[in-house]
Amino acid sequence: MSNLSVDKEKKRWGDWISAVLLIICMQIAAGRLIATRWTDELQLVQLIALFGTILGLALGKSKFQRFWVIFFSIAYGLFLIPWQIGLTIEREIVWRDRIINLWGRLGVIIEELVTKNPVTDNLLFLLLMSILFWSLSVYAGFSLVREGNPWKVVIPGGITAFIIHSYDPLLLSRSWYLATYLFFALLLISRMVYLQNIAKWRGNHTHIPPDMGFDFTRIVLVLILVLVIFSWNVPVLAQSFKPVAEIWRTAARPYLNTKDRLSFMFASLRASVGLVQNFYGNTMMLGLGSTLSDQVILEVKAPTNPPNGYRYYWEARSYNIYESSQWQTNLKTAHELNPESEDLNLPGADIRSEITATFFPHTPISNLYVLSEPLWVNRPTQVYMTINPDGLVNLGALLSKSIIHPGEQYTVRSVIDSMTEIELSGAGTDYPQWVLDEYLKLPNDITPRTKELANEIASGLSNPYDIAIAVTEYLRNNIEYEQAIKQPPKNQERIDWFLFDYQKGFCNYYASAEVILLRSLGIPARMAVGFAQGERQIPLIEGQFTGGVVPGISNEQISDTATYIVRQKDAHAWPEVYFPGRGWVIFEPTVSQPILNRPSGLINNNSNIDRTRNNLDDSKYLQELDTPERQTPDSLANTQNSDADSGFWMLTNIIIFSILLLSLTILVIIVLLVRKGFRVMPFLEQISIGLPEGMVKGFQKAGIRPPNFLLNWIFYLKLPHLSRSYMEINHALKRIGKNPSIQDTPTERINSLIQAIPDASEPAQRLLTEYQTSIYSPRQANPEIARKAGYEIRKLSWLARLGKFLPRFQ
Repeated sequence: MSNLSVDKEKKRWGDWISAVLLIICMQIAAGRLIATRWTDELQLVQLIALFGTILGLALGKSKFQRFWVIFFSIAYGLFLIPWQIGLTIEREIVWRDRIINLWGRLGVIIEELVTKNPVTDNLLFLLLMSILFWSLSVYAGFSLVREGNPWKVVIPGGITAFIIHSYDPLLLSRSWYLATYLFFALLLISRMVYLQNIAKWRGNHTHIPPDMGFDFTRIVLVLILVLVIFSWNVPVLAQSFKPVAEIWRTAARPYLNTKDRLSFMFASLRASVGLVQNFYGNTMMLGLGSTLSDQVILEVKAPTNPPNGYRYYWEARSYNIYESSQWQTNLKTAHELNPESEDLNLPGADIRSEITATFFPHTPISNLYVLSEPLWVNRPTQVYMTINPDGLVNLGALLSKSIIHPGEQYTVRSVIDSMTEIELSGAGTDYPQWVLDEYLKLPNDITPRTKELANEIASGLSNPYDIAIAVTEYLRNNIEYEQAIKQPPKNQERIDWFLFDYQKGFCNYYASAEVILLRSLGIPARMAVGFAQGERQIPLIEGQFTGGVVPGISNEQISDTATYIVRQKDAHAWPEVYFPGRGWVIFEPTVSQPILNRPSGLINNNSNIDRTRNNLDDSKYLQELDTPERQTPDSLANTQNSDADSGFWMLTNIIIFSILLLSLTILVIIVLLVRKGFRVMPFLEQISIGLPEGMVKGFQKAGIRPPNFLLNWIFYLKLPHLSRSYMEINHALKRIGKNPSIQDTPTERINSLIQAIPDASEPAQRLLTEYQTSIYSPRQANPEIARKAGYEIRKLSWLARLGKFLPRFQ
């Protein structure tokens, strides 16, 4: 016997009133969760509960056995829940990237669960709550219709709402969720009891008064209100009388103990709310420094050999104002940047090399790390910047509109300052006015000997690039690196103390000193913060080399992209100098970082002359290579997406396989039904009649007169096929504006139709013949001939009506 077989005599319980009450109960339970505001995007649970309740009611009404009910519940849940969670990600992000990010976040969560670390992503809580309310709502809808037991329907949802409330009892107003749930749950119970009694009375042929339903509902409403008010005051009354209070505490003790034992279930939720690790804000003190850890902050996938030996810096933001030993920014106006937006108009973008990098944060962030200068980001972003009169953008920072969790990723397309010395030396000093206004400001307490030192370093130099190199070399040669410094004197300017007395410090001091020295010489500069390049891992191209990354390997044997592991100890600050027509250029005065040199541009690009200036060991050769082969934008884009695509297509294959499996299952079900005698057309006809009849019964139960069009629809569908075909003549006459009189005979109606539409003569005669045969002849008419004739008449009448309608527009 087929799995789809069912006892057709089995009772189906409930009506549309009980269904509405059930939906309200499940929505209130989900609403109690949303009211906690434990995390963002909880409203999706309410929608999932609505879909689940409707599906449960439909499956309960169907003829499927429990196995297939469970199968369809799981199948629809596997589609609906990821779909709704995917909608929590910004709409501007394409679905492929959403799936990749969700899959990556889930992997991080599983790793944290296995290692018993606190789960820092609210995706776990959203997923668990979605599964919980999907299961509760589907079960409630199915049980209501199949079993008619209201207690099995309302108790699970009530317990869930009560547990949620026990963890969120802060606001008295939220207690009304439980009162409202209790009210509608009791209404549902009373409705089901009433329906069961009605069925029993009808089975016993007991007379039922017509006002029975109204009287029953009125009495139940009064009793429920009294019961809800009494139950709501039980705790208060219990506290007023000591013996009762003791009984109440004894009864509540098992629940409170259970609640304490289950508290660990919400530890991950508390850890996830508001936990964003943005290392840099709108201000930054020079500070005293501290020991940094090996904690991985992010991974970056970028081209292995950027142009002209460029070294990567992952910038978080820049500052333009220095006062009282503190950097800050006045770029606080946010502009919207979406994946569909045009590229930012950054200084020098037209002559710079373009690079695409993909970032994989290991901690929740909203401040995006980018390669300066960023043109485009693949997710909705707020850009803190100003647009200057010359159209160029003065960029401060990029903040994502939503938190980027571990396991997610984002892609940035940037233009880098991979220029030669001769290009920068020829930039000149024709600075835009906005650069002079914003990036030459000096603090009021800068000391005279600081300015004298700047003039001494720049003595004999007139080119801004040569001066910037000289300042960089002075700091690298004369200042000792120290990760943490002692407390500076309170009565001494901090940069003066760093340069002349202490002569030790870390990157904040090196970068700040260079910016101040250059500004005192009239060279625009700013402070940038973020992370240094980090540890590079270069995958080998499969099948070409198996010996590891060692000096002397040709570029063809190494993958086009490398992964950079960026740790907390790579946190860094550096100066950026403005060159007219070239934009902002990075310099590296901090002695703990490798020297940052550029090719001169005067000799053959394959020469090793410039490389000797770097004085690097062989292991640094590939990293500092001055003139690697330039990659085309297409090849860069392809290499950036290769790994992401492979992971995505693996996931996509899983989804496709699931869809194919579901389709195959549905096909098998259809085949089994057909073998048992199932026919599609009779089934559709049954549905077409059963639907309007069910609507009429619903109107009648509610005491509402059904609309005439619904009654006419049922009357038409119940007519014999021959009568329905004949009625096409009346419909056709009405379409062309020749309404037949009630006394017209069939022959007169046919003649009127032929006169208006001559082409309808032949099918009209056939239809008339079959109609008269069925009425006036003892032999059977042929309904198929009549149906085809009716179809032709319907088509010709619509064409005739269209022919009259179109000339109005000519």
